[in-house]
Amino acid sequence: MRVERSLAGLVLLVFLIHGGCDLIGGPEGTYTIDRERTRAGFERYAAQTITQLVGEDAAERKKMQEEAGAVLDQISLELHLEPGGKFHGKSELGEERESFEGTWTLRGDKLETTTVSKNGKQLSSPRIETVHYEDGRLSYQDAEVPFPFLILSKQ
Repeated sequence: MRVERSLAGLVLLVFLIHGGCDLIGGPEGTYTIDRERTRAGFERYAAQTITQLVGEDAAERKKMQEEAGAVLDQISLELHLEPGGKFHGKSELGEERESFEGTWTLRGDKLETTTVSKNGKQLSSPRIETVHYEDGRLSYQDAEVPFPFLILSKQ
């Protein structure tokens, strides 16, 4: 009986270490923008936001959505979640480049980042963001919009 329990424990440990890395490893890794999912979410987000701005004018909405899509094509974002709760990343939008670093914690399906430095300089006040974590994806969404508009996928 004791040998069977030890063997079962060993099999479970091997599974968790090798086959179930996401079960114990969590969100650690490198994330980049998932362009396909982000574009779909961004279009829904933009449609709702733009409608609030310009009303039902279809031509104006379409023009603003195209402009927003063009901005999305220029965005580059890379986020590295390190074991132990630290992160660093970089972003680009056209000619603007930023680097940032801080700490992260996972509570259920919510991943909270606390950015403490930007472009190598300490922030006077840390910036805290909470994103949804599921299946190797981080989803950012606005409190007023019920769907994500920026999705990062683990590489």
